Amino acid sequence: MAESENKLTVYYDSECPICRIEITHYQGIDEKRVVCFADAREADTQFPETLTRDAALARLYVRREDGTLVSGAEAFVTLWSRLPGWRYLSYLRHIPGMMWVLERAYIATLYVRPWLVRTFFKQA
Repeated sequence: MAESENKLTVYYDSECPICRIEITHYQGIDEKRVVCFADAREADTQFPETLTRDAALARLYVRREDGTLVSGAEAFVTLWSRLPGWRYLSYLRHIPGMMWVLERAYIATLYVRPWLVRTFFKQA
């Protein structure tokens, strides 16, 4: 999907089964279509000048409506702030030290993601 200038844009890896499950969930609850979900694997996906395809495949990135690019925990919190049922989690950013904790948790997840995929999403 092409980047939309007036929408929050989420860049994700459609070949990662964990990412696919999560993004499918978010797409399903985005009834007002306030978020543009851009598959980083699609050849026609347009990336911001400061984001490469490889980077978008390695880590979750979100381009805010104002053009600001964020990744990791900040990307999730930004996305959650736009989605019904998840908005309350975006308030975690206001707890001192919480973004540091969330970012470390995200980095740990990235580290174990290959193992999780191999273990729980084996190809038939």
